[in-house]
Amino acid sequence: MRPLGILAYEDKIVQQGLNKLLQAIYEQDFVDHSYGFRPGRSCHDALKEVNRIIEKGKISYVVDADIRGFFTNVDHSGLRDPPG
Repeated sequence: MRPLGILAYEDKIVQQGLNKLLQAIYEQDFVDHSYGFRPGRSCHDALKEVNRIIEKGKISYVVDADIRGFFTNVDHSGLRDPPG
């Protein structure tokens, strides 16, 4: 027996195979400016693109919002029970 959380070699092979299969299916559906968890793209690439757009694009405004505490302060009754 092996401890949970330590992948066996066979598990890694299956995961890599599924990763390649799912990438082949879904990668074509992503828009070009999507960066999250995509092969050959990183958060640094996303930040470079944001910087490029702000410097050279036609930007009217940039919104910086901190949503910490939002879900503890929002009225949950409308979220749980749809109106009707």
